[in-house]
Amino acid sequence: MELGPARTLVVDIDRFSAEVPYLDSLGSTKLVVSTPSTSFVGIAGTQDLDNLLRGTTYVVGMRQTNSWITSTVPGRASAVEPHTLAAQKLWLAAAQGTQVELAVPQSRPITMVVAGEQSLDGVTVGAVFELSHSSLLVTLGAIAAGILAVGGVVLLGLGLRPARRGVHNTAADTESPSEG
Repeated sequence: MELGPARTLVVDIDRFSAEVPYLDSLGSTKLVVSTPSTSFVGIAGTQDLDNLLRGTTYVVGMRQTNSWITSTVPGRASAVEPHTLAAQKLWLAAAQGTQVELAVPQSRPITMVVAGEQSLDGVTVGAVFELSHSSLLVTLGAIAAGILAVGGVVLLGLGLRPARRGVHNTAADTESPSEG
């Protein structure tokens, strides 16, 4: 992602998940962040993070089709330092490093912040999905039950239909002839 000299990136996870269908619905999701230098990555409630960053300069990253677009939010204060962010008690998930993988919490709305001591130019953000066996089994079980229910209704409908007779058959014609 091209960020120039920006040191703080904010990604709205709910908006990101709109681009990634079924985020969290069939298992767990992890966000993977790679940065050019050691950075702090945290996920917090959107309102909490908005309050923390209010008045500072940061870049908002938004996923659009197969690429990212960015928009700078100007502020009177410079970017919040990574060690200051790390010390906050609002994080639902947080880590530091150049390759960070965070589990996405189920609570919503949530937002992710990436903060570096240096420019974040070249940062990448991606998602890793892990299907849970229980979710997959429940989903497959529901699909199978639906298929069986529809199949049962069709078979029942076929079984209750009256026997078809030819156009010229009568009840007398269908009796077996007696030997004589």
